[in-house]
Amino acid sequence: MIFVAGASGTGKTTVLERFVSCHPEFIHLKASMILRDLGRPLLDLSKAQLLENQKALQGYLRSVSITSTTILDGHMTIPVGEALFDVPSSFLEGIPLSGMLFMQTNPQEILVRKGSFLTSQALDQLKRLQFAEYEHMKKVAAERDCRFRSLDTANYAEVEEALLQYSAL
Repeated sequence: MIFVAGASGTGKTTVLERFVSCHPEFIHLKASMILRDLGRPLLDLSKAQLLENQKALQGYLRSVSITSTTILDGHMTIPVGEALFDVPSSFLEGIPLSGMLFMQTNPQEILVRKGSFLTSQALDQLKRLQFAEYEHMKKVAAERDCRFRSLDTANYAEVEEALLQYSAL
């Protein structure tokens, strides 16, 4: 499995949908859709609910056939009010992982996509989230001895190259 993460609004889902439409041998799984289908809450979550969601998602991923052409679209760091929740590295235990990609884009673009106000506070929060998620994902990839890359969603050719490379094990 290739795990793709990044802040909401980065464009990862759009890029992955485009990729899968050009490469139908790949399967695109969205963590949020899996959790929704499992009846899990998705908004205004406590730390306990976030941990329960990770266990539910992990259980689902362990129960399905995962290959090197399976892409999981999710998050490694989730905002919880003013705090940030790092998904425990144990979430990936028992799940075959061929690579991790961190997707990012200009924080101003993300705020515009989301229809948010371009305040310095909103930009700072988004920059903090992107940095924290990048650092956490890089650390988890190193712990798992897994390939890791950080890419800008605006550079589709690089994203496509990385996904094809990570699937070719």
